[in-house]
Amino acid sequence: RVLVNSLRDGHFPSLPSLWSSWEGQLLSRARADALTYHSTAVQLAMRKPPMPPADFAANLTAARIEAERIFRDSLFGLEPLWRGPMDDLREELSAREVKDFEINDAAVDRELDDAVD
Repeated sequence: RVLVNSLRDGHFPSLPSLWSSWEGQLLSRARADALTYHSTAVQLAMRKPPMPPADFAANLTAARIEAERIFRDSLFGLEPLWRGPMDDLREELSAREVKDFEINDAAVDRELDDAVD
């Protein structure tokens, strides 16, 4: 942690480009891994027949918690690395989840309509 904090704070002036490159690669990979996990978990939750909305919401919450854990762990749990980017990840997950809820709700509505017919 001392090394990461020192690099981030500019205590090694000859290494800033190396640090920026390394940090960018770590963040990119961690974000991709978290989003991939979340997408896979959502796809598994979008099964037939569709889940009741409350169950689907619980699955999305569990997927979000695990995606955030994966993101933090991929960055070695170093808060200076993940603190700011976590907000961006959460925004993206929230936007995706709005769409996922709409898809699941529409599937539930179709199932109910089919059951009535």
